[in-house]
Amino acid sequence: MPISAYRGAGRPDIAYAIERLVDYAAHEHGYDPIELRRKNIIPRDAMPYKTPNAGAYDSGISRR
Repeated sequence: MPISAYRGAGRPDIAYAIERLVDYAAHEHGYDPIELRRKNIIPRDAMPYKTPNAGAYDSGISRR
C-alpha cells in the first residue's frame, strides 16, 4: 500500500475524527448525538460571533 501525504478537500480524515469524538462525548454524557450537535450550533442572530481567542465566525450572509 502506498503511503504519502493525504490531501483532500476539507480534510475528511480530521472531520471524521471530530465527528467520532462528538459521538463519543454524547454517549459518555447521555445525550443524543444530534442533540449535542444542536446545542453547539452558533445561532444566526449571534453572527458575527467573536471567539474567546479573538477570532470571529461569520455566517457569510450579507446584511444590508
